[in-house]
Amino acid sequence: MNAWKKTIIAAVLASLAGVATATTPVTQESVEKAALTAQPGQVESTKMEKKDGKDVWTVQIKGADGKVYTMLFDAQTGEEIKQ
Repeated sequence: MNAWKKTIIAAVLASLAGVATATTPVTQESVEKAALTAQPGQVESTKMEKKDGKDVWTVQIKGADGKVYTMLFDAQTGEEIKQ
């Protein structure tokens, strides 16, 4: 792949990466911290999703018991969404 194509692709991906959090005041780091406070363990994944038309952070935590817990957080307020 040409160097200029790589540069364009990298720029597009970088700009898209900021889209999910640019409009939401709650950061990935803050929801991971809140999730670990509520459910101690290790963060397996964190992603921004749309649920019922709202931006929601989904955090998966692997607990000490080996189970994976999925937690949802409102991307505007940071409040946990009970499932």
